[in-house]
Amino acid sequence: MLKHSLRETIDSRRTFRGFTLVELLVVIAIIGILIALLLPAVQSAREAARRAQCTNNLKQIGLAILNYENTYRVLPSCGIAGKQHDISWFMRILPYIESGTIYNQLDIDFPRGGWAGSSAHNRDVMMSNHFTWAQCPSSTMDQFDPSGSSAGLPLPFYTGIHGSKNHPRAEETSFLDASGWYSPGGAFEIHKSVSMAAIRDGASNTMMVGEQSDFLENSNGTTYDGRSDCSHSMLMGGTVEGTGPGRIFNTTVVVHPINFRDASGLGIQGNCAPNRPLTSAHPGGINALFVDGSIHFLAESMPIEVLYNLADRDDGHVIPSSFD
Repeated sequence: MLKHSLRETIDSRRTFRGFTLVELLVVIAIIGILIALLLPAVQSAREAARRAQCTNNLKQIGLAILNYENTYRVLPSCGIAGKQHDISWFMRILPYIESGTIYNQLDIDFPRGGWAGSSAHNRDVMMSNHFTWAQCPSSTMDQFDPSGSSAGLPLPFYTGIHGSKNHPRAEETSFLDASGWYSPGGAFEIHKSVSMAAIRDGASNTMMVGEQSDFLENSNGTTYDGRSDCSHSMLMGGTVEGTGPGRIFNTTVVVHPINFRDASGLGIQGNCAPNRPLTSAHPGGINALFVDGSIHFLAESMPIEVLYNLADRDDGHVIPSSFD
């Protein structure tokens, strides 16, 4: 009897009851709910990391620009007077962002050195390079030009600020199939290098570089690449006087609010329209670099008048103490 009782006890401990179908479905549902709760947090953490990297990119660009200014006592220009399709301001800061070897290979004196369709040498120099500091990791836009004379060249996800349509010297402009507003009131100016003394509104109140890292949309719902390089890569600078002041490659005159998406808006379509908007893939706004080297996240809800004032270097308008 003792052996029999012991065997029954052991056997009873070995037995177990399996899950019913209802219990299994409940467990699966709970796991699904937990995943649904965790996924946004994971995605948010990843976006926070990407946004931090984007901020760091702009910090590197800002440090390079300020080092350039420390050498030449002016901010880099986006095209030399009398020179058509000159190299961009991006190219001028290469020696100050650990890319001096690349800069030294460029033929900066070539009459159209910024246009890959004219300068095969400069195109070949740029072809083999990938500038991670010029590309926002949150963006899904092309990192290299997919076609045309600049095919294979790196595309920028940032643009220089050329002022706003609200500047006292702003004017309506039209050239080829592009029209919009031109302004000489920003930290960058075509055919001219802006000095720190000309930033009369204050370096901490003047935006210098902003994001252009997300798509615009056409009326039929298709996407449109609205970056200010106008499919000519980060090599391309300004055009010669007399060919329309609105052709300001790799800079923009601010007309539209942050994250404006309508590709049919004023100064967006055409070769090369001057008012391509500041956009980003970050929720709610864009990262922007100011002349003092600081980085601010500008909300898409920012009043357009405040954005205009930040884009202009010397309009004299009062900036709110907290604009970001």
